[in-house]
Amino acid sequence: CALPICAVPHVAGLTVRRAVLELHRAGFRVSLGANTSGGDIAAATSPAAGTVLVTGGRVTVERAP
Repeated sequence: CALPICAVPHVAGLTVRRAVLELHRAGFRVSLGANTSGGDIAAATSPAAGTVLVTGGRVTVERAP
């Protein structure tokens, strides 16, 4: 997203690696959720997909159990 604000993309169901890549491409900083025992699939993001954030904002990827 080349604008100063951008919607968080839907990445649930992607591998965590792919989800992080997509979020970085959209201009967000990414962190992984506290569930370190989860699998390699992204379950959700916080803030949720579709939420409009300032480019460069932080999005947390939660892993599926």
